[in-house]
Amino acid sequence: MGLKDLFKKTSAVQNKTKLPQPLNKFNDVAFVEYVLAHYGGSIGATIPQNKHFEIECERLKRKCRQERGENFSERIYLLEAAGDKIILSTPKALRLKARAYSWAGATCRRKTITSSIEYLGGNKWDEDLPNDIIILDGNKVRRQDSLLASVWMDLGNAYYGEKEYDNAENAYKNAVKLDSSLSTYLTFADFYKKIKQLNMAIDLLKNAKQVFNNRESQQRLFDRIKMYENLSVGIRPHEFIGYDRIETFYDRAKGQHKNREQKIYDGLKAKYKNTFEKHRELLGRMDFYLTKIKNNDNYESSINQEYIQTCLADIALYDDLVSFFTELNKLGLTNHYEIGDGYKKGYDIFKKLCSFYEKIGMYDEAINICNLAIEKGVTEDGTKGKMCGRLERLKKKSRK
Repeated sequence: MGLKDLFKKTSAVQNKTKLPQPLNKFNDVAFVEYVLAHYGGSIGATIPQNKHFEIECERLKRKCRQERGENFSERIYLLEAAGDKIILSTPKALRLKARAYSWAGATCRRKTITSSIEYLGGNKWDEDLPNDIIILDGNKVRRQDSLLASVWMDLGNAYYGEKEYDNAENAYKNAVKLDSSLSTYLTFADFYKKIKQLNMAIDLLKNAKQVFNNRESQQRLFDRIKMYENLSVGIRPHEFIGYDRIETFYDRAKGQHKNREQKIYDGLKAKYKNTFEKHRELLGRMDFYLTKIKNNDNYESSINQEYIQTCLADIALYDDLVSFFTELNKLGLTNHYEIGDGYKKGYDIFKKLCSFYEKIGMYDEAINICNLAIEKGVTEDGTKGKMCGRLERLKKKSRK
């Protein structure tokens, strides 16, 4: 469906739908700019505080609490209300309306689609957008094209949220044609990943490598392609908070970096680097083997032993992993860090191997792993009886 068809379809819907009335008659365009700057994160310090607008924002916040309750986001309510205020149909007014609705999120997706199509169908962008040349990720781009692409991206995101995937894909394609920035390509590729079209995502990013010459962009593309290739064979990303990512060593009271703690942490990471990289590799291999086993629906395949040996190799790293976090937490950081995978805390390889042994009828081996987990203090396994309860169930099964 082309832009003209979308515009006709949207116009027909608009004629049947009663559009929201403006809340009052002061400068609606300036107000939406103000809300985007101070509550949406756009434009920033270029829009100064305005007493009249802030009074209106406070009024809308009170109205939000009355209409939607204390738990509803005041930010979302303000963005939607600011978009609703727009009654002008100038290109700038339509663009700001679309942006406000887009940033209001899921509750305004249909409004985002309607207003974005109305803006894109106007063909009067020269009246709204500057046409100078800017540099994005090492490439020359017309500012007008970059700003238009952002509208197409917002439209694509809204269509994706509404599960209109063909329309979303078309919007992202139009964005990429206009704006060759890395973020545009990565967002489009992530769309393909979300709809389980990993090959499309990989092909898109491989083509994007021809667009970018700078080293940083090439490396980010390489890393993302590798991640998608891994996902295509069942290997998901593994991040260790505390090792891969940590709070900054900054003393807010003194306004300076904590150099001593940073040096200790850097030394700690270097000491345990091989352990964590081996842990990451083994987790990836587990993903790969388990995916193949599940796809074959065969727990007697030759790959079983590979999976078991990989789990055992990772369990052998457990003590060193725990030692890293013990030493890390002695640095006196604000946050307490624990072994985990991403935001999921805990070490679940004991549980996974126990479950696998149980499925293939190797109860004695499962009992041994259960005992080892309890000995190491790993008792949580997501069940009511925890690892001790699992052990008793396994013992009963082994006696049958």
